[in-house]
Amino acid sequence: LSQNARLFFGTAPHANDEQIFDALEVSGGAVFVRRLAKGLDHPIMEGGNGLSGGQRQSLLLARMLLRSPNIVLLDEPSASLDEHTEREFIQRLHQWLGNRTLVVATHRVPILELVERVVVLKEGQLVMDAPKAQALNADRMQSHRREWKNENQSA
Repeated sequence: LSQNARLFFGTAPHANDEQIFDALEVSGGAVFVRRLAKGLDHPIMEGGNGLSGGQRQSLLLARMLLRSPNIVLLDEPSASLDEHTEREFIQRLHQWLGNRTLVVATHRVPILELVERVVVLKEGQLVMDAPKAQALNADRMQSHRREWKNENQSA
């Protein structure tokens, strides 16, 4: 699921209402869909016009979840979520993933809770490929080095 995925006018004919709401629960969209006067029958305009970025993202995620893929590719899945909503989404997605393989592109550290390995690219070059704990420790060390360097340069 890319950041630029689009919503289209239509339905999910292969899924019943219960399956759709199950996917919406995981994606975080169930609450706002239930608040709509027509619920699941609410017309969604081409491109998701009239929805917030977070609402669009939750519908797009639900659409992907309904397909139940074995390999899940996500690009910044929590970028348009506030911190609290992001934490809840990560917990729900973690449960849903089960034995599925997740590949995620992100700048957000909380989403790394879902991964076992971190691959870092910078300007198209591989900078790091390591188990999560090792990668996060290396990142912390680099941050401390930058802070130390800045403190010593200003002294």
